[in-house]
Amino acid sequence: MKPAAADDELILSDSPGCYWLFGVVLVALGGVAVWLELGRETGVAPLALLMAGAAAVLGLAMIYRSPRTQVTANRAARRLTVRQRGLFPAKVQEIPFAEVGAVTLVERPRRGILPMYGLALRLNDGRQVMLTRLWTQDRARPAFRNRIPRLFECGARLEEQARRLRTLLGVGKG
Repeated sequence: MKPAAADDELILSDSPGCYWLFGVVLVALGGVAVWLELGRETGVAPLALLMAGAAAVLGLAMIYRSPRTQVTANRAARRLTVRQRGLFPAKVQEIPFAEVGAVTLVERPRRGILPMYGLALRLNDGRQVMLTRLWTQDRARPAFRNRIPRLFECGARLEEQARRLRTLLGVGKG
């Protein structure tokens, strides 16, 4: 998530461009492979069609599961707005500051390799709202440093984002 801040407003946004790019490539390759297979004169190989179709479906699933997220915390309105945009129309969720109990880093353990981290809100009623669908292995640095264009930055400085959001909301780590 990339921050943009003013005194009364904090905007965090993530760019899932690398996931979308990979998804589009899978959809395109799968679609071309299906088209080529269906155009053969010697007959259609069912396994080739299945694999090509699976690649296209995997690409669509990758795009669907990686929406672009923008979190806006407005101190004057005392409201947090979470906007997610992906394959389907945008999903908007508004949360009053009073309902937020904590801003936490959620750890998704993985066997044998480094855990993944994501940023979430813990509400007073016990629910958890994920602020990003993109996960990173490093709590302090972006997963991809400045070696690639910003559009394709997948990681986030989660510790810093969480600290700034906690300060604005006036809540703790939980």
